[in-house]
Amino acid sequence: MQDVARRVLLGILFVVGVLPACAAHPAEAGVFADFDADGKSDILWRNDNGTLAMWLMNGFQIKAAQTLPVVSNDWHVAGIGDDDLNRNFHSILWRNDNGATTLWWMSGFTPYPQWYYPSPSVDWHVAGLGDFFNFGSDILWRNDDGTLSMWHAYWGVHGGRQIQVATLAVISTDWHVVGIGDFDGDGESDILWRNDNGAVAVWLMNGFQTKAAQILSVVSTDWHVVGTGDFDGDGRSDILWRDDSGTLAMWLMNGFTQNAQILPAVSNDWHVVEVGDFDGDGRSDILWRNDNGALAMWLMNGFEAKAAQILPTVSTDWHVIGYQISR
Repeated sequence: MQDVARRVLLGILFVVGVLPACAAHPAEAGVFADFDADGKSDILWRNDNGTLAMWLMNGFQIKAAQTLPVVSNDWHVAGIGDDDLNRNFHSILWRNDNGATTLWWMSGFTPYPQWYYPSPSVDWHVAGLGDFFNFGSDILWRNDDGTLSMWHAYWGVHGGRQIQVATLAVISTDWHVVGIGDFDGDGESDILWRNDNGAVAVWLMNGFQTKAAQILSVVSTDWHVVGTGDFDGDGRSDILWRDDSGTLAMWLMNGFTQNAQILPAVSNDWHVVEVGDFDGDGRSDILWRNDNGALAMWLMNGFEAKAAQILPTVSTDWHVIGYQISR
């Protein structure tokens, strides 16, 4: 049965065009949403009225905070990633209810809107951002019919942004992309899948190609993936789990191999809202939000929280835009 599932997961690869040569762009498994290029993750907020705000972080310290432009509520943040190659400032991917897609290149609090992306039909959904070519963030798309596609953006020979598109595979819709991260430490993002029956699988990627795929385990469906990040600083993305009772678990990954441990349970009025390296130590940390608006952070070292602190409480009409899937 697993052999059949593995063949389904590998799918049919259809690659379009030939890639130009490119400079190396090392993937960072732990840093996410680094809008000021200081090597530390930051926090993006959105209010119910469409207002954006940003906290630039240094560990537990909010070193700067600012309100950004109001964006109408027919626009939604679809991902966060390092799209602009070696700038190191992370970008915000937007999607409109009508299918329009745009990008904000960020420089701290300042957005620079880019309009070079086409607008796919609304039966296509952003499944995540990842650096699949070791060249800057690419966009992984999933269609309602199960088709998986990727957009790879790069600078053309004569300047200007080019988009290369590939259909990767058609995967049955009982499989869902639940994470993107560099699980084997080769500098290129990989894809984490979950089946409705609880099965977990990883595709190890090389650009548009799946170089290897494997069913890892079947995990009971009361457990959910709540984030991916490099919690032990080994250059490979790991998987954070939470079950319906509030119990946490972590898989430290090395390709397809897992080193798993149960972590302390946290009451269900607390929710994981972002995974990122907030203190710049090369290890991912965990940002929590309580139903009452309280915010807390765990600075991690592998399975251990080396420090934890309550951060300011924020009214509940503000929400953290923490796309853990967008590595």
